[in-house]
Amino acid sequence: MRVIDAHAHLISTDAVETLREELPDHAPAFEDCPGGRYLVYPNGRASGPLPQGMFDLDVRLDDMDRTGVSVQVLSPNPPQFGYALDADASAVHSAVVNDATIATAEKAPDRLLALLTLPLPNVDAALNELARCAGRAPVRGVEIGANIAGENLDAPELEPLWAELERRRMFVLVHSAPADTPQYRRHFTRNLVGNPADSTLAIASLIFGGVVERHPDLVFCFVHGGGFAPYQIGRWDRGWRSREELRAAAPRPPSEYLRRFYFDSLTHDSASLAFLGARVGWDRVVLGSDYCFDMASDDPVADIRLLHLDSADECAVLGNTMASILDRAETARGEG
Repeated sequence: MRVIDAHAHLISTDAVETLREELPDHAPAFEDCPGGRYLVYPNGRASGPLPQGMFDLDVRLDDMDRTGVSVQVLSPNPPQFGYALDADASAVHSAVVNDATIATAEKAPDRLLALLTLPLPNVDAALNELARCAGRAPVRGVEIGANIAGENLDAPELEPLWAELERRRMFVLVHSAPADTPQYRRHFTRNLVGNPADSTLAIASLIFGGVVERHPDLVFCFVHGGGFAPYQIGRWDRGWRSREELRAAAPRPPSEYLRRFYFDSLTHDSASLAFLGARVGWDRVVLGSDYCFDMASDDPVADIRLLHLDSADECAVLGNTMASILDRAETARGEG
């Protein structure tokens, strides 16, 4: 069995350097500080310190071996989405990041796969970028923000994108990208609260906006264990029964739609992870580490094994479910 990490990030040095040349007013820059290397964005936000594994492929592969991960599915971190850029700059930004992600995956084709970022909210440009890159060998899907420049994922203009991703049977990793609002600027709450809240709102939008009803074969996976949605789904069911408008685009209870999504295992707590599996089914939970940020799991495989699941459930979480999802995408690519 291949152990597959569905939630692993890459910040490519080559991509950052190219963006500095192509989009100097918008591109981040590396800063080496006493505490380590940071990536500083034009708005002043800094990510770091960044571990060596973010840039050094040998270190990444050694870390994978140490934790028993066979394959990582690489994706950019949310500040690399570029959704706030104008249409032309966003298209350039996505192409640079995607080419670098694919090139990294191609250096270790038996260990690394790639997810694309798309130049949203321009859906036509997103479809063009998808067509440009989808045929590349490492590509298995896309990573999309839990909101698109502040718009929820049930925005009508996104419908052509959902239809095309469904047709291609692509894996869609939805990653939280909360707004930098004043109430999130203390106590690291933009990450601790904002990230799971953003995912929760995205799940609600997809359910109550009818996206998951209209696209039943679209494979959505939510990071950080799905935020607060699995815990609060009973409240959503109550609202659905009580309020007619919530049934307009969602003819089934929200708890039924919840089972159509996938969720990564990154809950940082065995009790929370056990609840997630009991709530949605272990066949809907996939391994996710958030490699290699400070909020990542140090040993995601051990996190699963601590639960002492039966063999079938443990194998599903560690790799069998993701293998099936990724194989579907590869098969669809072969069919054209």
